[in-house]
Amino acid sequence: MSNFRIPEKYRQELLEIAKLPDSAIAEFISVLEAVPPAIKHQDAVMRALNNTTQIPPGDARKIVTLLLSVYSVLAYSGKSVDDFMEELIESLDEVQDEEAVAPTAEEKKLLRDKLTKLLSVPSISLISKATGLMFECDNILKHARVLTDIRPVFGYGDDDSILGSVIVQTLKLEYVKDDDEGKEFFVNLDNEDVDNLIAMLQRAKRKADQSKKLLKDANVPYIPMVQQ
Repeated sequence: MSNFRIPEKYRQELLEIAKLPDSAIAEFISVLEAVPPAIKHQDAVMRALNNTTQIPPGDARKIVTLLLSVYSVLAYSGKSVDDFMEELIESLDEVQDEEAVAPTAEEKKLLRDKLTKLLSVPSISLISKATGLMFECDNILKHARVLTDIRPVFGYGDDDSILGSVIVQTLKLEYVKDDDEGKEFFVNLDNEDVDNLIAMLQRAKRKADQSKKLLKDANVPYIPMVQQ
């Protein structure tokens, strides 16, 4: 029995790949290989798929979304493409919907051949592994914002007069933890904290630039977050 449990929706989408002609698969792979690698590459891939002639762009986008998910599972499994494919194909026999029909031997052979080709696109495989490494941490930053407040200082007791005021900077960090929808973290900053934070971030950018130069000199490809 396979360790995979594929929801019926995605099971059907996988089987649709088996029906695609070889020429459509070749065109699809050509489009994927033409997109420069970047961590956040999905938008660029989706735009490139507007040029497909044998697969409607909407269907091509569904295939890419499915393919990226399969790539992620493949990278996480640590298996070779051949071993992974054997387990994935086996899982297609485990029909969860009473109205669904198990694929024929011919359909499974066609899917194995075509999906193996799709899972062998070097740039997409590289991106999947790089993305997994980049975001393999407890917390992933979603959004950051600095809130600036003016807070009045009132007198003591019944004295409601404003004696002065202070400026308070609050750093708000929104982050994702595991499968949670999101969490927030707030921390107050004074002017010195703000200056130190700016200086540290500027130094981080300089260190990143030096690291990119080191990779270039060593002829090791650098994968950016987005393609410029």
